Amino acid sequence: MQSDTLSAGSLALQLLNTLLGSGVLGLPYCFRSAGLALGGALLVGCSAATVSGAGLLLHSAHVTGCRTYSSLAHTVLGPWAAVVAGGCTAALQLGEAARLAVHSPLRSPRPCRLAGGRR
Repeated sequence: MQSDTLSAGSLALQLLNTLLGSGVLGLPYCFRSAGLALGGALLVGCSAATVSGAGLLLHSAHVTGCRTYSSLAHTVLGPWAAVVAGGCTAALQLGEAARLAVHSPLRSPRPCRLAGGRR
């Protein structure tokens, strides 16, 4: 039987994966372009917006009892929003699968050569 709750370790790994995604690679360029003060202010502002958005999603999910983005979108905005949320989720998963296929250390040399790599 599958549990509906996450363990603390699983939650910590999910948060770490989210925080250390590919976006962190652009931070040095952002700070170089904007400067330390403006770059720091933008980082804090974006972090606050992310925390607020996540809090709003959690509150909405708690109030409605929905457990997925699609069901939450359907409940709050209607059936068209569930389709949009499902499409966005699928696109994100496809992008992550492509990233893993390209950047995986476990990939074989053959796909790298087919893609023009040197491996």
